[in-house]
Amino acid sequence: MRHLIYFHIPKTGGRSIRSLIEGSDFCVRRFMQKEPSRKKLLATHSKVNLPANSPVALVGHRCVAEMEQWLDGDALKVTSIRDPLDVYVSLYNYWHTWGINGDRVRGDAIRVDGREVGFDHWLTEKLVGNMYCRFFYRYKYGYLTPGQSLEITDEVIEKAIEVAQSFDLIYDVTSRKLADKYEDFARLKQMIGFEGETAAPRENVSLKKFSIASQAEREYLESLLRAKFPADYAVYEEIEKLVIQTKQDAFPCKLG
Repeated sequence: MRHLIYFHIPKTGGRSIRSLIEGSDFCVRRFMQKEPSRKKLLATHSKVNLPANSPVALVGHRCVAEMEQWLDGDALKVTSIRDPLDVYVSLYNYWHTWGINGDRVRGDAIRVDGREVGFDHWLTEKLVGNMYCRFFYRYKYGYLTPGQSLEITDEVIEKAIEVAQSFDLIYDVTSRKLADKYEDFARLKQMIGFEGETAAPRENVSLKKFSIASQAEREYLESLLRAKFPADYAVYEEIEKLVIQTKQDAFPCKLG
């Protein structure tokens, strides 16, 4: 059975996918967003801590090249995507939830002069966007801190799309495409060899400080996002084409 790497782009259904992987026969190791020291990384993720002849699943936000060094043999590579506007609504609510629970750093991410700002103000004035470019850059080239700049050029966008093409499965969790969500989840279960029962993909559990009330409001907010961070939709829409094409083909690989 092949190993598995799940490259987790935040707010794209990662907990649902992780719970599926943890319920299978994989030995799961989580690689989180923080940059630990090399010594700590070796202590917690050394190959000697991995069971012999057992398929390993590495799950996290980190550079896949870093994760691959802990595996012997080939690995199935999986990631998930979501409409950029839905990602940022989820992120806004997530930070709001952490803020009211006493996490000043996350709470401050949606505050100006100590007061929380509305979603549209946060979207245009405070958000560090270009998420897909930043995370696909991380996938191949290494960690970017939340405040670290990445100049978005046509070349960077092309590289992000090129990186996406290297995945065995890209799972679209956009909530407005519920039928596709369940179909892709079943497909992921089949690809990793999971035959048991599991909960369907679950919705974000953050407190809903903000939700999109109408199609008109969605179109307005999407226009703001496209104007502020056009690369988000440029990359997402190209990746969606890959997702559609993959569904038309046979499974690119079968674990066994």
